[in-house]
Formats: sequence, C-alpha cells, structure tokens
Amino acid sequence: MKFKSLLLFLFFSTVGFCQLNDFSIQTTITNQGCSNSGKIKTEIQNGTLSASNVYKIFKLPNIIIPIQGSNTSEPQFIATGLEAGDYKVVVTQTLGNATLSKETSVTILNQIVDLTYSLLKDDSSTCNQTGSIVVNVLTGNADTYFLYQNNQLVVTQTTNEFTNLSAGIYLVRIKDICGNIVPQVYNLILTPSSLSISNSSNPTFTSSCNNITVSNTITPSIGTNLAYPLTVIYTVHLPNNVPAIISSQIFTTGSSDLLNLSKDFPVNNEAFTFDLSVTDNCNRIALSPGNIIDPNPKVVLSDKVAKCGKLLTVAVSNFSPNYTISFLESPLDFVATTSNPLHPGPFASASNEYGDLNNRVPFGWYHVQIVDACGRTAISNRFEIKDIPLIPSKGGVNKGCNSLFGNIYIALPNNRKIVSAQIIITAPPAFLISNTLPYNLVSSINANGVLFAVNLPIGLYHIKFIDECGVIYEVDVTIPPSVTKPFVASTLPNCDSGIGSIKITSGNGALTSAIVTNAPPAYLIQHPVPYNISAYISTGILSINNLPEGDYVFICKDICGNEATISSKVEGYRRAQSGEGIVVTRNCGSFDIKVSDTSNGTSSQTYWLQVQNSITLAWHHPNTGVVYDETIIPSALNSIELTNNVTLYNLTKIGNFRIIKVFQSYNDGNMGGGMKNCKETLGEFQFTSGLRIKGVYSSDCPGGGALSAVILDAEGVAPYHFTIYMKDDLPYTLDNGTNNTFLNLQPGKYDFLIEDFCTATKTSTYTVGTLPKLTQAFQANPPPICKVDNSQADFFDLTTQESTILGAQDPNYYKVIYYLSQNDADSQTNPITNPVNFLTVQNPQTIFARVNHKIVLSCYATTSFKIYIGKIPTLDPSPPIYICDGVPKKIYADVNNYYDNYEWSTGEKTFGITVDQPGVYTVTAKNIYGIQQSCPSMPKSIIVNKSSKPIFEKFETIDWTVEDNSIIVFVGQGYGSWLYSLDGINYQTDNVFSGLKPDLYKVYIKDDNECGEIDKDVVLLNYVKFFTPNGDGINDKWQIKFSKQEPDLNVEIFDRYGKAITVLNANNDGWDGTYNGVPLPSTDYWFVVNRQDGKVYKGHFSMER
Repeated sequence: MKFKSLLLFLFFSTVGFCQLNDFSIQTTITNQGCSNSGKIKTEIQNGTLSASNVYKIFKLPNIIIPIQGSNTSEPQFIATGLEAGDYKVVVTQTLGNATLSKETSVTILNQIVDLTYSLLKDDSSTCNQTGSIVVNVLTGNADTYFLYQNNQLVVTQTTNEFTNLSAGIYLVRIKDICGNIVPQVYNLILTPSSLSISNSSNPTFTSSCNNITVSNTITPSIGTNLAYPLTVIYTVHLPNNVPAIISSQIFTTGSSDLLNLSKDFPVNNEAFTFDLSVTDNCNRIALSPGNIIDPNPKVVLSDKVAKCGKLLTVAVSNFSPNYTISFLESPLDFVATTSNPLHPGPFASASNEYGDLNNRVPFGWYHVQIVDACGRTAISNRFEIKDIPLIPSKGGVNKGCNSLFGNIYIALPNNRKIVSAQIIITAPPAFLISNTLPYNLVSSINANGVLFAVNLPIGLYHIKFIDECGVIYEVDVTIPPSVTKPFVASTLPNCDSGIGSIKITSGNGALTSAIVTNAPPAYLIQHPVPYNISAYISTGILSINNLPEGDYVFICKDICGNEATISSKVEGYRRAQSGEGIVVTRNCGSFDIKVSDTSNGTSSQTYWLQVQNSITLAWHHPNTGVVYDETIIPSALNSIELTNNVTLYNLTKIGNFRIIKVFQSYNDGNMGGGMKNCKETLGEFQFTSGLRIKGVYSSDCPGGGALSAVILDAEGVAPYHFTIYMKDDLPYTLDNGTNNTFLNLQPGKYDFLIEDFCTATKTSTYTVGTLPKLTQAFQANPPPICKVDNSQADFFDLTTQESTILGAQDPNYYKVIYYLSQNDADSQTNPITNPVNFLTVQNPQTIFARVNHKIVLSCYATTSFKIYIGKIPTLDPSPPIYICDGVPKKIYADVNNYYDNYEWSTGEKTFGITVDQPGVYTVTAKNIYGIQQSCPSMPKSIIVNKSSKPIFEKFETIDWTVEDNSIIVFVGQGYGSWLYSLDGINYQTDNVFSGLKPDLYKVYIKDDNECGEIDKDVVLLNYVKFFTPNGDGINDKWQIKFSKQEPDLNVEIFDRYGKAITVLNANNDGWDGTYNGVPLPSTDYWFVVNRQDGKVYKGHFSMER
C-alpha cells in the first residue's frame, strides 16, 4: 500500500511539472512554378524537444478540414503539391496534459508561365542545300528539344537550333521544366537559289562614235545570297560571219544581293549581238543570249492634246549629241520653224515638240529623219495627227415644286470653252411669248466656258453654239415638266440591341416639318404623340437615331408644300451573344479564324482582329504591334480586317484576341445627320499555340449525369486523350480515352494528363470534392429604374446583368436566357424574346435567368433577380439656418417628407443632425429597393451661419431742436443681423432714428435670427423758451427736461449783463426766477449747458411775471 502511494505521488509530481516552451513557428514558401508544385516548410523555433507535434495545413477559406498534416516528433514538416492560394498553418505541441498551439497565414503565388515559342528558319548556308530550324522561346522555360520527321524522332537536344536539315515537314516538341510538351509543325522550305541577269541597258546618249557602254545587273533569288567568286563571260557575235570574240572577268567579292556589270563595246554603223553568262561558286549558271547592240539612233513620233488640236512629239534615243531633224512628209500648211523655232536643230534633248499646248500643228501625216553627231541616221514611223470631234454633255432640269421653269447646261470635254451660243429654230411657246429667235445666250456662259441658262420655260430648245476653236455645234435640249416625287423612308439598325434608326427624304426637295403620329409603346413612354420631330431635319433630310423597334407613322411636309403620311417598321439591332458567330479552328501551332455574323447590322459592316498586350492590356495589330486607339474606328493600320463568312488561315500569333465589328446607322439630324459608326466587340478568345486546361468541373447540376462525374475542359487540337496517372501522390492509372468526363471518382487528389492531336501534353492536379460546378448562375442585383413620377412600368435591358450572372465563367461557353417564371426557366419554354428592351409588367418584376452550357447541353443553372421601378426623392429647399453664439442646433433633411435613408456630408445617416459650426451641409435622401439598391435624390445644401445676441456699445444723439432730433445706435462686434425699434413692436434695419421730439426713449435691439434682444434708455434734450414764476403751478420753473438722465450735466444761468445768477445740476427741479431769494425782473436770460459727453450748448430764454 505504501508502494502504491509512492507511485501515485511520483506520477502526479511529474504531471504537475510538465511545461511547454512558448515556441514560435517559421514558414518558408515555395511558390507554384508548375501545376500544384507549391510547398510550405514549417519549422518550430524554441520548441519542447520531448513534446509531440501536430502540423495542420488549411486551404483558406476552409479552416475546418486540413488538406495536409502530420503527427510527429520532428521539429519541421514540409507540405507539398500545393496550388497557389492563401493557407493557414497551425502547429500544436503536446506534452502530457499540456498543449500549446501557434498559427500563421501564408500565401503561395501562382508563378506558372506557359511555354510559348516561335520557329524561324536559317537557310543561308553555302549553296542553300541544307537549313536550320531555330526555336525562339517567348515565355516559360524550355528544358528539352525534340525534332520529329515522318513520325520518327530525329534528334533530342538541350539547345534551341536544329541544324543540317533537308527540306521537309518537321514536328518540333519542346518540353518545359514542368514536363508539359508544346508541339509545333514547321515546313522547312529551302529557298531555291538561282541567278538572274537583267536586260541590257544602253545609254540614251552615247559619248563616243566608236564605243557603246552596256550595263547588266546580276541578282540572286529572293532570300538567298550571291555565292562568290562569280565568273562573267561575254561572247560577241559580229556580222558577216566574223569569228566570235570571247572575254571574261572574275569577281571575288561584292554585295550579297546584287552585282552591277558594265562593258564597253567598239562599234561602227552595223548592229551585232553578244551572249552573257555568269557562273557562281555553287556552279549555278545564268545565261542571257542574243543581246543586241545597235549603234544607230532611234526616233518615234507621237502626239499630245493641245488647245483646238494636238502637238507633235519627236522622241530620240541611242544618239550621239547633237542631232538634226528633217521632215520627209508633212501637211502642206505645216511650217516647222513656226511650230518649233529651234528647227532643224542641232538638238541635244531626247524629246522635242512641234507646237505647244496653245498652238496645234496642222492635221495630217508626218514622217521625219534625224542625223546625229556621228553621222548615223534614223527614220521615224509614219504618223497621222487627226482631228477628233468633241461630244458635248448637255441636259435640262426642272426647278421642282411643280415649277413651269427650269435650267439648261452644256459643256465640252478637254476644258474646251464655249464662247457664243443662241437659241435658234425651236423654243417652247411660253418662251416665245416674250422672246424672239434667235435668242442670244452669251450672258449665260460662265468663266469656265460652260453654258448654264436658268429660269427658262419648260420644253424643247434647239441651241447653236461655237467653241473657242471656232467649231460650230447644234444640239436639242429639253427641260422636262415637274413631277411630284414620292417621299422615301429607309431604316437601319442602331448600335444598341432593339434600337433602330430612320431616314426620310422627299424627291421634290428639302423637308420642312415632321411629326410622329404613332409609335411603339417604348417610344410613347418618353414622347406622347403627336410629337414634333422637325428639329431632326438637317439639310432637308429627316434623320433619327435611337428609336425603339416597332411600327411608326410620320407626317412629313417638304419645301414644295407636299405632305405625305409615311408608315415604316423600324427594326432594332439583333446583337449576337458574346462569342457567337466566331469560329476558331485550332491547328498545330496555328489557328484559323472565321466570322459568321448573322446579325442585321450589315450597313458598311467590317470586322477587325486585334490582340491584347498582356502587360499594358492595350489592344493592337497582331502583326505590326501598332496600338489601337479606343476612340477611333479600327483600320488596317491597327487591326487585321476579316470578311464575314470567309476564313483567314494560318495565324500563329499567341495571346488574347478580340474581334470588333463596325457598321453604320443613321445619325440624328440635330447632330449633323449623315451616317453614324457603330462599334462593338463580337467576342474574345485565347490562343496559346499549345494545349491549355481551361478548367476542371464537377457535373453537379440539373441533368448533369452520373454522380461524382468530373469534366476536364481542354483547349488545343482535338481529339484529346485523357488519363489519370496519380492519386493522392501515389501511382494510379485510369485511361479515359477521348472522353473528358471521368465517372465515379472517389474524393481525393488526382493528377491528370491530357494529350492532344498535335502530341502536346499538359498535366494538372485537382482535388475531387472541392471542384467548382460546371455551370453556375450567380445572383444579380440590378439597380432600380429611378423615376421622378409614380409610373410603375418601364423598359429594362436584361442583358446588362449577364456578366454578373456568369461571374468568371467564359461567355463563349455559356448562354443566358431570361424567363418570367421558374417553371419556364426549368422547361426552357416562353423565353423573353426581346431581353434588351423588356417592358416590365409589374413592380417589382421578378426575372428568372437560365445559364446553359453550350457544349454540355444538359447542364444548366438558374437564378432570379428583381427589377424595381423606384421613386426619386424630392427634398424641399431649406432657408439658411443660424446658430446662436455656438449653441448647437438641430437641422433636418426635410420638413414635409420622410424617406428610407439619408446621407449627410458629415457621414451621419439620420433624418436630422445637430450642428454647432457654420458652413454648408449637404444631404441626400434615398428610397431603398431590393438588396442595398436605391434611388437617390439630388443633393440638397443647407447653409448654416453664425449669429449672436446684440451687445450695446453706445448712442450718438443729435438734439436741442423742437422736433428734428436723431438717435444713432451702435452695437458691438458680433455675427448677428440687427433690427432696431423704439416701441418693441415695429423694427427697422437702419440704426438711425430721426425726426424725433425731445423725450426719454427706450431703444430695443434684437438679432433678426432670433438669437436675443436688449433695450437701452436714451434721452433727447431741449430747453423751454420762457417760463412764468407766478405761483399758478404752470411753468413756475425753468429747467432742461430729462436732464436727470445725464447725471453730470450742469447749467449756468446769466443775466443780460453776464452776471452769473445760478448753477443747476442734473438733479435740480429748475430755476424759480430768484437771485438769493429775491425775485428778478421779467426779461431775457442766457444759459450755458455743459453736457455729460462734453458738448456745450448756449442759448437764452424769457421770464415773464
């Protein structure tokens, strides 16, 4: 029993002293350079050596189930096979009953760079018998280079150039450091190398009578070089069977692309030939036989157009300057020296003219002979200069608008001018009423020699006219009667789906007015009919853009007063869903692109292919790199033009591409009319030149098929071969053939291998059980349609929600369709036919969206969202608010209305706020609709000003009159707006009271902003003119009334001789008319008043007894 107690004591003592160090953890990250190649190395710092360690790695946001972990005594753990993302690392040490955990968060970056490369040839080797294929790695890291021909491996190497290759088709396969293989087919064409000899060229002028210099140029075929040394042999064949003369020359060096030859030949007066041969270092021979050397000159006659005829040109070549010309034949009236004062020469130029642009030579036959400085002669061709009659252009046009008059025009070609004209023989009766024939039309000939006669009666005219060369013409011209022509309407789709445009013209002249009398509901919501649209007439043409599609009726009037009712159906633009109509055919190392656009935007339609710069994200020309300015229309400078329904083959550029469509609609007349360019992106696509795994998905969706099905979405050249070669980091084989759907996979980590037709391979690792669904539909939350009125219906473009519904899913592989019920969405019945201009039928309107996968047709997802027609709040204006001496005051957003939410410039969100500082406060009211969506009011500003209670400073008075006295009130500094009153009832803003009688006044001062009021007494003084101290109780004493209000006031009284009688202070009742108790006589007395403010008043009064 004692032994057991001792054991228990020892056991509890050991447990009680178990203690873990306060350890820390350090992580080292290996970013993902290949698929799932990321690593997290976790090390315990200052840990307890005898403790057990549990490592857990969580892939955020999941913090419940670790993706990797270990229970070990080792102080470190390495988690491998991780994809890019955010992770949480938790390490727990345990010793006995004590545990301590530490955690940290780390990020593995995605640093995978796909291998891309281009292939170039080098066939510039000697004699071009073999060539090389050069691999230019653009992105990624190449590891091994394979070359195949006829399905046989030719070579495996680690360098980037395959050399000593014969012509043929090769398959290049490059393996990167991740084991992915990118193939590309290359047709190595060795450019045939040959030599060419140009035609021999003789000089126009010869500098010697005994020699001629002949030039030739030797060039190699395009893309090749001259192979020196070159051996040049001339073989001269003289006349009369003289033996041939052979000479040669060797050129050891020279330009790689051409060699200029020059050879002097002795000559007499006879022609002869020579052969030229060139042999290069590869024994390739070029021959140029039978080159003619003729020392004799050549002469050719031709003509040029001149005024009223032609001039003669004599062209001479191969002559020795100078030469003379003699005419062997010419018209009788031709005088050579008149036509060319330098005749007969000598001439040194290669061309001479007889006549000039204003002086023709006579018509007829010409034949000349020349003799050059060496005495050699040449005879020209026999040449005729002919007179070709001119055909005038003529016409008659009616002035329109049912006019009985019109205009006639007549013009001659070759700038020949009409100099006179008259109407003869025939003219309409209406013309002959006031005119006689012949009628002179010279005044109707303009400065260009064109006849333009205006305001002539309609009918037939016979006109005779003469040109500047004296040629006489007679023509018939008819001015037709006026015909009322129809109004013509033409429509084109506009740039936006469901929107169109229209142009209306009158064949009679300019439109003057236009009214819409009927239109589809979408138009009527904005413009009740009849609606005047005359403002859209420009240059006499009605042109309106942005019309909702439907049937319209217009009433138009033209300048002639004609009125027409025009019914026209405006067709809106039928925009294809993004990616539709683009067919990308992928080949081994290249792709073909075809636009198959079936939309109705066909006016002047063009299509443009661009590629995106992966760094700047700017779009540019795929070949030249010229950057596209998004504000302009694409052109061949910045894009490759495509033709609808025509395939463009063999594009090898890699990257993210897009196709822009441009077409035209009619522009608004008030914007200048004419045509308007519409521009839209038909879709985007990627080409990587290799194999790409676009995604791995779970088919967990309605109609998705078997449970636990995993779908691999690959992009390369079909057919593909799909296999699994590893599961949970252990060897595992599952060959799925060409089927990209793996069925009944158990949860776990799988390594997939895909190979395409071009033998490109791609590996990737995915964890089944955490894959995203193949098709997803995300919740949309469109903003409300905010209205100022109480309308409950409006048009809404449902397609604006497509990007939100699809999320990150590629729109090229998904299609969004809209319905009015969940049942319709599930059964794909009754879709909304015009989602771009959908008219709501209730408020709120629930829309159900179905997302279909374009390839796995059975897989879809649905979601729904609501469209609200909201009311825009209206906040009534508020007058300025005043705070009194910094005392806080509450201000309110409105007085008569209350809305769901308010946002103040202070950040507060209540109906009212308390302010204690002056300034401008803004508030916006909102009506809330749906999930955090709102219709906001226009911001309202409330001005808060300072104000205060008045502080009295002083009065200034102007008195000592009977009834024209004044009080001026001064208030100390403050922020108020002061008002002044003498009765506390009637207030004024002026601080001056005037026209007052002497009296005691109470002045009231208050702040107009209700911050307080004060009052002060003030007196206006004057004296009485006489008094009667007779004891009757009336005017018995003389005093200054209200003098008690000025305590320091005193009055000195004197008799007429200046003798001081008495002194009164402010508190005296007055003077009783005595001096030392003895009554003084009735007479005038003088006084001096010394006022409290220092002013002195003097005057006199009378005493009457």
